[in-house]
Amino acid sequence: MPAQAARTFYEQNSAWTKANIQWLIDTKERLLQYLEIAKDYAISLQVNIEIDVGLHRGGVQSETKFAEMLSVIQQNPQYLKLSGLMGYDAHVTKIPSIIKKPDQAYQESQQIYLNYQKVIQTQFPALWNSDLCFNGGGSPTFTFHISKSVCNDLSFGSMLLKPSDFESDSLKPLQPALWIATPVLKVLPFAELPAMSLLNKLPHKSKALFIYGGYWLADYVYPNQCRPHLLYGRSSNQELVNVSRNCDIQVDDFVFLRPTQSEAILPQFSELKLYKEHAFETWQTFRE
Repeated sequence: MPAQAARTFYEQNSAWTKANIQWLIDTKERLLQYLEIAKDYAISLQVNIEIDVGLHRGGVQSETKFAEMLSVIQQNPQYLKLSGLMGYDAHVTKIPSIIKKPDQAYQESQQIYLNYQKVIQTQFPALWNSDLCFNGGGSPTFTFHISKSVCNDLSFGSMLLKPSDFESDSLKPLQPALWIATPVLKVLPFAELPAMSLLNKLPHKSKALFIYGGYWLADYVYPNQCRPHLLYGRSSNQELVNVSRNCDIQVDDFVFLRPTQSEAILPQFSELKLYKEHAFETWQTFRE
């Protein structure tokens, strides 16, 4: 998080200076910025260092730079405290298997993580303790970690809902649990394209639906073979969806989509309908 955002947090929440927060830091430069914040507010900040275990999305990439950051923490015990490491390994199941098998990618990421742990133990033993938080995972590698892991804290969430981006061999036992149901507002015998009325005379295999909303990070799944119109384009306001002309669907029926993501989709809706034991419960969301 940008240092100014952390500074603003403490300016607006002075009572939270003793809150149990681990600040994720990825560079020495960022660490020095947080050190100044700690000095300005006369507080001790818990620092969790982000390490690159193969994803290459930022984080410390060398043991030398890692040691430099640990030195800063060790030299400023009044203001900084090492709380652990974070190594996100979402790449493990995304690498094409022809290049590298998931098992091999996971073992390599774990070895990198272990090497950073050893740097703390051997070069900075004063910073090592049994309470350090070694965070890892991500939903795609959850099943790898529960078999064997150097981490003691796992992050996962999307796997519980299993949007389509999380279809993988490691998550096959889980079923999708998140859907978008949107009402049909209009049904037309075929899609009429603006300024292209000549096409109206051609035979049409599909009829057109206009739905409430649209253009979500989601794939159309019901009715079968429903899809956005290639030429009409996408829209977040009454998206046009093609369905088979034989599809028996009417105004006020519903079209269903399967999201590709979870946390990117949920805040777009004010509430969720949880289907449980033949009834629906309503859950509120943190709407953006």
